[in-house]
Amino acid sequence: MLNMKMAKPEDAEQLGELLLECWKEVNAELLDQKRIPEITLQQCVELFRNNGCRKVVIGYFNNRAIGFCRFGETNDSDVLKNSAEIYDIYITERYRMNGFGRKLLQQAVRELREDDYRQLYVWCHQDNYNARSFIEAVGLRYDGTLRETEGYPVKRLRYFENI
Repeated sequence: MLNMKMAKPEDAEQLGELLLECWKEVNAELLDQKRIPEITLQQCVELFRNNGCRKVVIGYFNNRAIGFCRFGETNDSDVLKNSAEIYDIYITERYRMNGFGRKLLQQAVRELREDDYRQLYVWCHQDNYNARSFIEAVGLRYDGTLRETEGYPVKRLRYFENI
């Protein structure tokens, strides 16, 4: 059974380690091809320390952190004002395909609704077919927006859902 909690500042180190582990699993092929740069544990921990672990739900299985969902207001300027974004949703490889990602996302959506957000966006790497399948399976739809980032070889697709 998956237990969940909202992250606190003292969870930054644990979340940083989890992010690094998951990021390397998800991006292994791109890293092997040297298409994207490595990230460090320090960079991952700082990501969470810099925002005090706000708007992060952590999933635990047998008292071990196995995933998280980080969310908040979107920075996209072409969407309605009350729009939110899932910045990251990661589950360690061993625990994928068990419904845990769906549960983390559902909890994030509950939190966002409480804050009066009504639209949800998720950016996904075009080549990450597992993530795209998950995003589509939970009801988000590709909205036709494609983003290329200078110096970064992977295009990203934007998905959308009313919440």
